[in-house]
Amino acid sequence: MGKMQKTSPIILIVIALSFLIVNARGQNMGSWNVLQGDMNGKPIFIRVDTQWKESSRKTQYPYRIGIAIPLNNPNNDGLPSNDEMNILNSIEDLIDKELIQEGKTILTLIITTNSMREFVLYTNIPKVIQSKYNVLKNKVKTHEVQMIIENDPKWEVYKSFLH
Repeated sequence: MGKMQKTSPIILIVIALSFLIVNARGQNMGSWNVLQGDMNGKPIFIRVDTQWKESSRKTQYPYRIGIAIPLNNPNNDGLPSNDEMNILNSIEDLIDKELIQEGKTILTLIITTNSMREFVLYTNIPKVIQSKYNVLKNKVKTHEVQMIIENDPKWEVYKSFLH
Protein backbone atom coordinates (compact mmCIF):
# COMPACT_ATOMS: atom_id res chain seq x y z
CA MET A 1 0.00 0.00 0.00
CA GLY A 2 1.31 3.44 -0.92
CA LYS A 3 1.69 6.41 1.33
CA MET A 4 -1.41 8.61 1.72
CA GLN A 5 -0.86 12.22 0.84
CA LYS A 6 -2.22 14.83 3.22
CA THR A 7 -4.92 16.99 1.63
CA SER A 8 -4.77 20.70 2.27
CA PRO A 9 -7.67 22.08 4.36
CA ILE A 10 -8.18 24.75 1.69
CA ILE A 11 -8.69 22.07 -0.96
CA LEU A 12 -11.20 20.33 1.29
CA ILE A 13 -13.09 23.60 1.77
CA VAL A 14 -13.16 24.21 -2.01
CA ILE A 15 -14.44 20.68 -2.60
CA ALA A 16 -17.10 21.09 0.09
CA LEU A 17 -18.20 24.42 -1.36
CA SER A 18 -18.44 22.85 -4.80
CA PHE A 19 -20.91 20.31 -3.47
CA LEU A 20 -22.91 23.06 -1.77
CA ILE A 21 -23.01 25.15 -4.94
CA VAL A 22 -24.30 22.29 -7.06
CA ASN A 23 -27.59 20.72 -6.24
CA ALA A 24 -26.99 17.87 -8.64
CA ARG A 25 -24.21 15.50 -9.51
CA GLY A 26 -21.32 17.75 -10.36
CA GLN A 27 -17.60 18.00 -10.87
CA ASN A 28 -15.40 20.99 -10.11
CA MET A 29 -13.10 22.52 -12.75
CA GLY A 30 -11.54 25.61 -11.16
CA SER A 31 -14.24 28.26 -11.02
CA TRP A 32 -16.34 26.15 -13.40
CA ASN A 33 -18.64 23.40 -12.16
CA VAL A 34 -20.19 20.72 -14.31
CA LEU A 35 -23.74 19.87 -13.30
CA GLN A 36 -25.76 16.92 -14.51
CA GLY A 37 -29.45 16.33 -14.03
CA ASP A 38 -32.72 15.74 -15.82
CA MET A 39 -35.07 18.18 -17.49
CA ASN A 40 -38.39 16.89 -18.81
CA GLY A 41 -37.06 13.33 -18.61
CA LYS A 42 -33.96 14.12 -20.67
CA PRO A 43 -30.39 14.60 -19.43
CA ILE A 44 -29.05 18.10 -19.01
CA PHE A 45 -25.39 19.05 -18.63
CA ILE A 46 -24.48 22.53 -17.45
CA ARG A 47 -21.09 24.16 -17.09
CA VAL A 48 -21.37 27.16 -14.80
CA ASP A 49 -18.65 29.66 -13.95
CA THR A 50 -19.25 30.05 -10.21
CA GLN A 51 -16.81 32.94 -9.79
CA TRP A 52 -19.75 35.24 -10.62
CA LYS A 53 -22.09 33.87 -7.96
CA GLU A 54 -21.19 36.42 -5.28
CA SER A 55 -19.36 38.93 -7.45
CA SER A 56 -20.35 42.59 -7.17
CA ARG A 57 -18.99 43.05 -10.71
CA LYS A 58 -22.14 41.48 -12.22
CA THR A 59 -23.72 44.94 -12.35
CA GLN A 60 -21.15 45.86 -15.01
CA TYR A 61 -22.75 43.36 -17.42
CA PRO A 62 -26.49 44.09 -17.63
CA TYR A 63 -27.19 42.37 -20.97
CA ARG A 64 -27.57 38.61 -21.37
CA ILE A 65 -26.60 36.96 -24.62
CA GLY A 66 -27.96 33.55 -25.48
CA ILE A 67 -26.26 31.72 -28.33
CA ALA A 68 -28.12 28.55 -29.24
CA ILE A 69 -26.66 25.84 -31.47
CA PRO A 70 -29.23 23.19 -32.49
CA LEU A 71 -27.55 19.77 -32.72
CA ASN A 72 -27.35 18.18 -36.17
CA ASN A 73 -27.40 14.55 -35.08
CA PRO A 74 -28.48 14.22 -31.44
CA ASN A 75 -28.76 10.80 -29.85
CA ASN A 76 -32.03 9.51 -28.36
CA ASP A 77 -31.35 11.50 -25.19
CA GLY A 78 -30.92 14.74 -27.16
CA LEU A 79 -27.16 14.85 -26.61
CA PRO A 80 -24.36 15.22 -29.18
CA SER A 81 -22.23 12.36 -30.49
CA ASN A 82 -18.49 12.44 -29.81
CA ASP A 83 -17.87 13.80 -33.32
CA GLU A 84 -20.43 16.55 -32.92
CA MET A 85 -19.07 17.33 -29.45
CA ASN A 86 -15.69 18.07 -31.04
CA ILE A 87 -17.36 20.47 -33.48
CA LEU A 88 -19.26 22.15 -30.62
CA ASN A 89 -15.98 22.60 -28.77
CA SER A 90 -14.58 24.33 -31.86
CA ILE A 91 -17.64 26.58 -31.97
CA GLU A 92 -17.04 27.42 -28.31
CA ASP A 93 -13.48 28.40 -29.22
CA LEU A 94 -14.85 30.65 -31.98
CA ILE A 95 -17.29 32.27 -29.55
CA ASP A 96 -14.37 32.90 -27.22
CA LYS A 97 -12.31 34.40 -30.05
CA GLU A 98 -15.04 36.47 -31.71
CA LEU A 99 -17.31 37.59 -28.85
CA ILE A 100 -15.49 37.49 -25.53
CA GLN A 101 -14.22 40.97 -24.89
CA GLU A 102 -11.86 41.25 -21.93
CA GLY A 103 -13.73 43.23 -19.33
CA LYS A 104 -16.77 43.75 -21.56
CA THR A 105 -18.26 40.31 -22.30
CA ILE A 106 -18.03 37.12 -20.23
CA LEU A 107 -19.11 33.52 -20.69
CA THR A 108 -21.04 32.25 -17.64
CA LEU A 109 -23.02 29.12 -18.60
CA ILE A 110 -22.91 26.37 -21.20
CA ILE A 111 -26.02 24.20 -21.32
CA THR A 112 -26.46 21.00 -23.30
CA THR A 113 -29.90 19.40 -23.39
CA ASN A 114 -32.85 18.63 -25.64
CA SER A 115 -30.86 18.62 -28.91
CA MET A 116 -29.32 22.03 -28.20
CA ARG A 117 -26.11 23.59 -26.86
CA GLU A 118 -26.58 27.07 -25.43
CA PHE A 119 -23.93 29.54 -24.38
CA VAL A 120 -24.98 32.24 -21.92
CA LEU A 121 -22.83 35.35 -21.82
CA TYR A 122 -23.22 38.73 -20.17
CA THR A 123 -22.01 42.00 -21.67
CA ASN A 124 -22.05 45.76 -21.49
CA ILE A 125 -21.57 46.23 -25.25
CA PRO A 126 -24.68 44.67 -26.85
CA LYS A 127 -24.40 46.59 -30.15
CA VAL A 128 -20.81 45.44 -30.66
CA ILE A 129 -21.80 41.85 -29.89
CA GLN A 130 -24.71 42.06 -32.35
CA SER A 131 -22.31 43.05 -35.14
CA LYS A 132 -19.79 40.37 -34.15
CA TYR A 133 -22.56 37.76 -34.20
CA ASN A 134 -22.71 38.05 -37.99
CA VAL A 135 -18.98 37.29 -38.20
CA LEU A 136 -19.44 34.28 -35.92
CA LYS A 137 -22.46 33.02 -37.87
CA ASN A 138 -20.53 33.24 -41.15
CA LYS A 139 -17.56 31.32 -39.71
CA VAL A 140 -19.67 28.43 -38.39
CA LYS A 141 -20.38 26.31 -41.46
CA THR A 142 -21.54 23.13 -39.72
CA HIS A 143 -24.41 24.35 -37.53
CA GLU A 144 -27.13 26.94 -37.34
CA VAL A 145 -26.22 29.70 -34.88
CA GLN A 146 -29.03 31.59 -33.15
CA MET A 147 -28.56 34.56 -30.85
CA ILE A 148 -30.68 36.71 -28.59
CA ILE A 149 -29.65 39.68 -26.46
CA GLU A 150 -31.87 40.71 -23.56
CA ASN A 151 -31.63 43.09 -20.65
CA ASP A 152 -30.96 40.99 -17.52
CA PRO A 153 -29.31 43.29 -14.95
CA LYS A 154 -30.14 40.92 -12.06
CA TRP A 155 -28.66 37.90 -13.86
CA GLU A 156 -31.87 35.92 -13.43
CA VAL A 157 -30.93 33.19 -15.92
CA TYR A 158 -27.51 32.68 -14.34
CA LYS A 159 -28.97 32.60 -10.82
CA SER A 160 -31.57 30.02 -11.86
CA PHE A 161 -28.78 27.44 -12.28
CA LEU A 162 -27.19 28.06 -8.88
CA HIS A 163 -29.80 26.92 -6.41
